[in-house]
Amino acid sequence: LKYKTKKDLNKKLDLNLKRRDFDNLVRKQNLRYVIKIPEITKYLPMLEKIYPNNKFIIMKRNYLNTIVSMVRRGWFQYGDENISSKFPMQGFNIKKYPHWLEKKYFKSWNKFNKYEKAAIYLISERNYSKKIKNKIDLRYETILQNPKKKMMLLIKKLGLSPSAITYKLIKKINKKKLKEKVDLVKLNINKNLIKKLEQYEKN
Repeated sequence: LKYKTKKDLNKKLDLNLKRRDFDNLVRKQNLRYVIKIPEITKYLPMLEKIYPNNKFIIMKRNYLNTIVSMVRRGWFQYGDENISSKFPMQGFNIKKYPHWLEKKYFKSWNKFNKYEKAAIYLISERNYSKKIKNKIDLRYETILQNPKKKMMLLIKKLGLSPSAITYKLIKKINKKKLKEKVDLVKLNINKNLIKKLEQYEKN
């Protein structure tokens, strides 16, 4: 109910289609799917080859604010057997690591603090997203400056139409986040990781 009205949801839930009927419905109504899954960035170059007509929207935000946001949301809090609830894990030598983590970080992974782990994720995300050709790059800070104008331009560019609650959602965008400052020293992030992130920030 954060993105759809109850009427829209009930309309979808009332559909009782067989697979072939569903395919026909998609073609007839020219339906489009929008999927938000940031943690699969590693696989986007591969998905682009499989689905060349897909468009990929890449949202970029100041790396320090992104790191703090991920930590706040508990992306790097691990439960039993060091398994994260935020993304699938891969096994190596009996130990578990996030599926997107490169092997070069395996030995030192558990020595990094939660902010450094977020930084490594962000490096991975920026590295793979730059390989995508058919993409739309958005800047988080630019959208906050004029949310309605920027979102309407994006909707038009994608050939979509605003939903019944699009404008209500736009009004909820918190412009105060533009002024949010992060103390880099307090995060205690390895200098080499910061250097890599700053290189991606310039590109």
